[in-house]
Amino acid sequence: MLAGLLAVGVLVSLGATVGGIPLSETIFGKDGAHQVDSQNHSPVQVELPKPSWHLSTYDENKAKLIVLPSDPNIRRVEVTQADTTVGWHIQLSHKPIIVEEKEWYSLRFRARADDVRSMGVTVSQTHGPWEVLGLYRSVPLMRQWQDYKWEFLATGDDINSQITFNLGGWKVPVEVTAVRLLKLSNGTLRWKLLFRKGSEAGLLGIPELPLGTRVAITKSLNNDPKHIQLVQQGVKLQVNERYRIRFHARADQPRDMNLAVTQAQYPWEGLGLNQQVSLTTEWQLFDLDFVAKSTDENARLIFDLGGHNIPVDIDAVLLQRNSEMVIHSMESAAPSLGGVTDTLNTVEPS
Repeated sequence: MLAGLLAVGVLVSLGATVGGIPLSETIFGKDGAHQVDSQNHSPVQVELPKPSWHLSTYDENKAKLIVLPSDPNIRRVEVTQADTTVGWHIQLSHKPIIVEEKEWYSLRFRARADDVRSMGVTVSQTHGPWEVLGLYRSVPLMRQWQDYKWEFLATGDDINSQITFNLGGWKVPVEVTAVRLLKLSNGTLRWKLLFRKGSEAGLLGIPELPLGTRVAITKSLNNDPKHIQLVQQGVKLQVNERYRIRFHARADQPRDMNLAVTQAQYPWEGLGLNQQVSLTTEWQLFDLDFVAKSTDENARLIFDLGGHNIPVDIDAVLLQRNSEMVIHSMESAAPSLGGVTDTLNTVEPS
């Protein structure tokens, strides 16, 4: 039977459901602003009935938190002094939030900057040892508003954790709004964007293509295509069965990318598909087939995108065995940045 259509991309429109109805939803971005003393981690308002915004600065860095009259849900951080390059020396955080170990969450927000710059995003403890609880990303910001999203697996239980935007190292102002944390229902296959430390990439939606995703590559560490990978894990294959993969793709400039299906664990062997395709600035339909080399209940479909600083757009990926859909995802795509990974900027060997 037709099980569903795979949408490359990991974001749905704000307010929509993810993988069906979320088990729970926490909505942020509508309460007041709170300043934090620059030399410690104690907020002015210690116990809050619901999450609110806090701005922290450290060392000689200085910044101010502004609520824009034009939209009281927007938080603007203007950096007046940036003496260090450490991201967490200027932090805009939203707390307290609750996360449960080994549960999947989806973090979403909108953000922009007055000029191109980067910022870090973490979900972490609000107290020593300040451990990251499953999400730590560094992403580029642009002048126009973008909708960002990551899915992550919580690595600990904490009823007093925080979402932190690390803004140190730049004097360019940043604006953030519409922050949401969703606890996801189980059993939904998810795309991951993986990259080695030293490379930078993220996922953006394509407004005119609800099933499309843009892989925005801002830095590629070297010429190895595997150093930036868009991955779908949980693909089920039967040995000697023929499979068909279809998708549309383009790039900002002509470039190549590799497409593969592999094991999701050591020795990371290929399972029948390993093909390079050439992209142009025009949309092309790619229609490939392969025969599975072995049975695997947890294989990976991979787009290898490293080796170039050229963004790639991918639309409507479909993987079939005969008339049966192999990959099933209920999510539709919408703008996102940053990707999904449960590792810190690290790609598994493949």
